[in-house]
Amino acid sequence: PMKQDSMPFQPPQQMQELIPLDQFSNFQPQESTINPFQHPFQENDFQFAENAFSIPNYQYNIEIPIEPRRTFPETDPEIITFISDLRIWLSNLKLRSQFFDQMCELEVELEQYKPQQAYAQEVNYLQKQLSAIQQTSQKLCQKEQAAKLTMLKNEVSMQTKYLEQMQKNKLEINTQTKQLEEQREKLKTEIGGILKEITSIKEQQKELEKEIQLVNQKIKFQYQVKRGISNLSDEELEQQIQKDFNTAIHAKSEVEQIFNTKKEVLKKLESQNQFVVQQKERTKFQLTENVEAKTENIEIKLEKPEK
Repeated sequence: PMKQDSMPFQPPQQMQELIPLDQFSNFQPQESTINPFQHPFQENDFQFAENAFSIPNYQYNIEIPIEPRRTFPETDPEIITFISDLRIWLSNLKLRSQFFDQMCELEVELEQYKPQQAYAQEVNYLQKQLSAIQQTSQKLCQKEQAAKLTMLKNEVSMQTKYLEQMQKNKLEINTQTKQLEEQREKLKTEIGGILKEITSIKEQQKELEKEIQLVNQKIKFQYQVKRGISNLSDEELEQQIQKDFNTAIHAKSEVEQIFNTKKEVLKKLESQNQFVVQQKERTKFQLTENVEAKTENIEIKLEKPEK
């Protein structure tokens, strides 16, 4: 006969926690016809639970260590095997009623887990969208970098064309410089010839001055002769002498005018030569400065392209 207690059956507080799976490592369940994919409770479970609380309290010395509760997804095979093994174990020990509340709590937890699963699916969907957005942004960045690279290549090609044009201009300026140097040499030869002519003119002027002196002497001599021989009066002789003297002065002024004209031509040639030299130096300096500036600009852009 079994003992009857005045107090109704009260399962220990630890029984409210789920039993961990590692307690069933040495347990060999019997064959069960229960389908774990059906509803976790059958109709006879409720009937047995009512009968369990109406019958006297049986004394079982069962000590089951309890660990903290663990939650499992409803489709996890561990929770499915746990439920099936738990059913068999409760049916064998006739303590199914003690775990009725825990089964209800487990069902409630499984119902509560469904929105978490939906949230996990939404998180996965958002992660996929994020990865797609990242791939799209990477493609856009690659396209932007390619566009910047093409722009840089076009700019480099333009700068290269400009540099080639500057080199052509430099060659043209070099040819022009050579031509100017040739013209300068020609001008030098011409100036040398003009200087020779000027020296010859100076010599001619000296000779003319000597001739003028001789003419003056002759005029004086003729004046003396005419004064003694001719029947001309003194006034007529003075007029004749003055006429001859004016003729000599006019010849001298013409010679001086020619000399001054040659002198002015020489000055103009020298100033033109100086202008040519200055223009050549200025053009060479500007060309060198432009080429160096463009070369530095191209090197800077090639070393540091736009991000």
